[in-house]
Amino acid sequence: PASVLLNRAVSAMETIRRQYGVSVAYYDAKVVEKQERDDAMESAFESAIEKEDFEVWYQPKYSAKTKKIIGAEALIRWRGKDGKLIPPGEFIPLFEKDGLIPVLDEYVFKKVCCYQKKRQSDGDEIIPISVNLSRASILRKDFVKNYIGIAGRVGIEPSVVPIEITESMAVKSISVTPFAEDLIREGFSLHMDDFGSGYSSLASLQILRFDVIKLDKSLIDFIGTPGGESLIRHTVAFAKESGMSIVAEGVETEQQLKFLQSIGCDSIQGFYFSPPVSQGEFEQLLKKC
Repeated sequence: PASVLLNRAVSAMETIRRQYGVSVAYYDAKVVEKQERDDAMESAFESAIEKEDFEVWYQPKYSAKTKKIIGAEALIRWRGKDGKLIPPGEFIPLFEKDGLIPVLDEYVFKKVCCYQKKRQSDGDEIIPISVNLSRASILRKDFVKNYIGIAGRVGIEPSVVPIEITESMAVKSISVTPFAEDLIREGFSLHMDDFGSGYSSLASLQILRFDVIKLDKSLIDFIGTPGGESLIRHTVAFAKESGMSIVAEGVETEQQLKFLQSIGCDSIQGFYFSPPVSQGEFEQLLKKC
């Protein structure tokens, strides 16, 4: 039937939507397999939330000066029925597309709030653990009121759960601005994620009152080239003059670390120190520091 042919054509087109210069796609076994996998993940989503099959992992942020853990970023992982982890790249874009991502964002936020409360009750040191929010979450009705309510019911200060939004979201979505300002007014720290990943300009740092900017790995990979290092150096200087702290993401080598230390970068996040780890592994890292 024509409707089936059309749906298949659209499915094929989706596979090359963001591939510049590619104008032909085929509906084949790979597309069918992906559709079936996506359908299975969507069907399993509600049950996975209820059974807490989604796990919060943590990637530490280290002080560039002391090399001690001073924060972390919460990242989501999905434990499948077979016990293996489903890569985030498989399910996050799907849930962004089908509208389930706000539910997952709130799930992670609650988990991090509860973890911070547990550390507080146990008398452990509290370090900020940031969470990522999608545009769909921020634009939801009563979003700020809901998140403030969650933090209040758990019994933690919003400042210990910073909010990360991508630079592209801040630059391209004017409608995000009032919600972000409400978050700041309520005591949340606001971090600009992925700075330099494709949309960046120094002017974007003035759009919202960010406390922290996170240099994207695509910028860090330029370390070792004169032009790249000059760009990073000026970006860091400008941000610091504006009162922002700097986190470098995707740091993998000692050369990168030494350069970032030399220009006054505040925090380091990346495989040079630690990949994302489970909660138990994260607590072991904290004890070592």
